[in-house]
Amino acid sequence: MRKVIALTMLCFCLASAAMSTAIFGIIYKDGVAIFADSRSVFKNNSGVTVAFFEGTQKVHQINDYAFAMAGLQVFNKITIAGLVDAYLKTGKIAMVDNFYNSFMDFCRKFLSDGDAAAIRSNYFIVAGYKGAIPYVSIYFDGKVKTINRPGEIVTNRIPEKATFYAEIANMLSSNSVNYATRFISEVKDKYGAFGEIGGDPSVLVIKANRLEWLRKNKYNFKTPKEFYQKFKDKQIRMKYLSKTDSIALAGALQKEYGND
Repeated sequence: MRKVIALTMLCFCLASAAMSTAIFGIIYKDGVAIFADSRSVFKNNSGVTVAFFEGTQKVHQINDYAFAMAGLQVFNKITIAGLVDAYLKTGKIAMVDNFYNSFMDFCRKFLSDGDAAAIRSNYFIVAGYKGAIPYVSIYFDGKVKTINRPGEIVTNRIPEKATFYAEIANMLSSNSVNYATRFISEVKDKYGAFGEIGGDPSVLVIKANRLEWLRKNKYNFKTPKEFYQKFKDKQIRMKYLSKTDSIALAGALQKEYGND
């Protein structure tokens, strides 16, 4: 029986952990949008994806702006959604252009050194408005690329530069779901049916500090234990590479989270 890694919502690939989730920030004529795929995968100890489910919420609202993070979504006994919840409860919420550094400082205090370093090694996209000016930035390990003109897109798929789409420059943000579906589908096709990208995207539009969810996914687990309870109660639709992997994953999850 192949051993399955027991971390839930394990979103990484052996080549680069930060490239497994597809996240995008885009500027339209009338606002900015941020979106991400919704697939969460499980790998065996050879790095092969053996199971996945879809519907994970990977875009997170922070007051009048939002962010999405690519890569590993679980850190010890808390998820990125749980970290966001804990950050918001501090009441010390940074402005959009200072969020990344503020959140990294919070993670260094809240998590172990290893987990804080793991978060820093992921790609972040932060989107909102700085005054009346669109602010969309992609961060990685302290480096940042910022865009502010209609038609520009940043994504962890091409992290070193912004991409300009002339067709989007004069387009309204109401088209965001169509573009999110298109872009994520293009990435998904490169990985195949059992790849690390997929599911309906989460899509959030921001217009002059007013946020509108055009599509929101249903799973926003704050702890792995919360996920495991849904998994055990068969409330999550899993897809497995084989029956053997189904049995192995259930056993690994039960061992890791069933006795807390």
